[in-house]
Amino acid sequence: MRIENTQLDDVDAVLEIYREATQYQRRNGYNLWPEFPRDVVRAEIEERRHWKVVAGDEIVAVFVTTDDDPYVWGSRDDGQALYLHRAAVPAHYKGQKLMVRIIDWAVSRARDLQRRYVRCDTWADNPTLVTYYRRCGFREVDLVAITEAAAKHLLEHYQGISVRLFEIEVPSSNKTAKERPCVDR
Repeated sequence: MRIENTQLDDVDAVLEIYREATQYQRRNGYNLWPEFPRDVVRAEIEERRHWKVVAGDEIVAVFVTTDDDPYVWGSRDDGQALYLHRAAVPAHYKGQKLMVRIIDWAVSRARDLQRRYVRCDTWADNPTLVTYYRRCGFREVDLVAITEAAAKHLLEHYQGISVRLFEIEVPSSNKTAKERPCVDR
């Protein structure tokens, strides 16, 4: 398996993975992602911030990275972190520790970029994801209500919600996947 930048000709596959993730959220009673606009995904790809995990020639997971996240992290966004967003694994690949691979890759990339943290956020009222991120080695930093002013700059699933902020401190040496007990939900 390898992690590489998503390409423009992958947009349909990416959108299908997000649709499938939303169906999984619905079946399990979780908050729902909206249908992500094609132009948003295309822009992330063109900016080289959208990533795919590939097995053979099949996309088995997708995620987005950003260098900043001021509307969610506020004053904590200090230029010292790599931010993970919208990681999604198709249902038939769950349980294969793909999120472990993504986190380990993000930690390595953050180290290469001389960042101190890998950060992410999730809905505050989703105890399953909160527990999952903790098991994956993230430390909970805070609970934040997304303001109306901030939400104007974010995708629609941030409207009127509170999120839990998580981070992993980037160690100076490599940490292996064996040290992360999380598995894909």
